[in-house]
Amino acid sequence: MIVAALAITLVVIVCSLLVRAPSRQARPSSDGTVLLLNRVSFGETNEFTHGKFVEKLFGKLISAKGMKVFSFQLAKPTVNKFDCPEGKSQMVVEFKLIGTNAGNHPLVITRPFEEYRCVIRGETGVEYVQYMGAGSFRKYVDGYFGYVFASRYPRDSRMLRLRIEHRSKYEDPWREVAEFEVRNRPQRTTKLWKAEPANTSKKIGELEVTLGQVTVVTQSLTARAVTAPFQVKKNGLLLTNWSAAYTHSEDASGNWASYFIQSLDPRYVWKFDVDFEPESDFAPENLLTFNLPKGGLSISTNFMNIPLTISWNWDYLEVNIPTNRTDVGLRFVRITDEQGRHGINPSGSWSQFSFRKGSFMIQTEQGLTMSDLHLTTATVAIVPNVHATFYAQPCLTLETNRLSETK
Repeated sequence: MIVAALAITLVVIVCSLLVRAPSRQARPSSDGTVLLLNRVSFGETNEFTHGKFVEKLFGKLISAKGMKVFSFQLAKPTVNKFDCPEGKSQMVVEFKLIGTNAGNHPLVITRPFEEYRCVIRGETGVEYVQYMGAGSFRKYVDGYFGYVFASRYPRDSRMLRLRIEHRSKYEDPWREVAEFEVRNRPQRTTKLWKAEPANTSKKIGELEVTLGQVTVVTQSLTARAVTAPFQVKKNGLLLTNWSAAYTHSEDASGNWASYFIQSLDPRYVWKFDVDFEPESDFAPENLLTFNLPKGGLSISTNFMNIPLTISWNWDYLEVNIPTNRTDVGLRFVRITDEQGRHGINPSGSWSQFSFRKGSFMIQTEQGLTMSDLHLTTATVAIVPNVHATFYAQPCLTLETNRLSETK
């Protein structure tokens, strides 16, 4: 009975895969490897499964401990699941490297800069660049695979062309090494947004925030840089220490970008959700300096009637505040050693309510590195945060003399 059920399930899965299987396209490289466009997925959630052929067929039927079918021992396949923010979608393209030299390919080996990128274009409009990070391909049971994630592409185009480009050195020009074509799932509806005039101001408490003319700069057809000039004023005076700390943008066709302003489709109206915060010259009453926890422990404290959770493990500093106070934000200011020298340029991640900064990237103005510092204290700031929403129609301009790529 079990064997019959498995056999029926196998037939159903095989038929399903045959119906959904995309047209694979392969492009050989000079080093003997072959770059294969393996699968393309569109949606809010995109899943890709790795394992042996039979393991992928049975998928979720296999437990974490594996399953034996006849004389075959099957392991649970690896599932890569990529989610978008709620209500948004993206295109995910899965590439595979084939050949005996695949493990030595630059897409597998970590490099100090991005050697490859994928340029996406449709039948009209600008091109969009998605970088294929060094070491972005990894080995699975069924080979070497890597992914291109595109939240920005010509959503109304029937066909999409993916041009893979390479550079040997950071300063070298990009050159084409392969091109693929995929069938798009065209966006059938667009949001009916109305663009506001440039330099529209919005009053938020004592502050006045403004968005100037949004400009997309291209070289040929490739979207290279976006200018979105924001200003914050108080009583008519420009606050030069305030900035657009966090910017979420989307266009009426469904393209979106989080935190960093990237080019969307300039044919459509853009929506900006912006959080403004001071980034320097913090008021003394907004600053908190504390001793780093001993022994890599976490501590909790209270500042400005806001709880803070602080963690320090000699490699990174992590601080969090509750997310229910949308009118404030958390800022990393500095980390200091016992001689009063301040660490600068830490790597890490951050948002309105938390940050995680890596001490291994810290240097001082004197050139001292982490190994030279005996870090003892850190300083953070609790700053005011104001939110505003703008709608703008970008202006598209051509720049022919720009040599470097702006992400």
